[in-house]
Amino acid sequence: MATDSYRLGPGTLTLETNEFNMQLSNCRVEPTENVESGDDLNLLDGSQLDGLDDATYSFVLAGTVVQDLNDTGITAYTWENMGEEVAFEFVPVTARVASVEGTVRIVPIQIGGDVKSRNTADFSWAIIGTPTFTPQDSTP
Repeated sequence: MATDSYRLGPGTLTLETNEFNMQLSNCRVEPTENVESGDDLNLLDGSQLDGLDDATYSFVLAGTVVQDLNDTGITAYTWENMGEEVAFEFVPVTARVASVEGTVRIVPIQIGGDVKSRNTADFSWAIIGTPTFTPQDSTP
């Protein structure tokens, strides 16, 4: 099978029913594996049972946004919805029809930055539970 790569965009990020595509310069879903290793168990006959690993996974929706100060932009949205758990859909490339959906907890983005610069803000929001990844259908 040939390698199939892509470039991010044009795509979409929807929080509830609000699209913030035009304010994103970076967007991604980041999984993290958390492993707890159990202790080995020594047996009377001198043998040993290996400890069992317990793996769990957590996810964040992260990226970079262009800050704005208007009442319909992402800055106001994050401040008005801080702490709220909202549905999201991230489509990395609209033409590919692949998506990640789930629920995120909103943390307000920063306001301000460097003088005489176009200010951006990085965000990283916890995804509640496991998001759903729907890959692009590769059937011809």
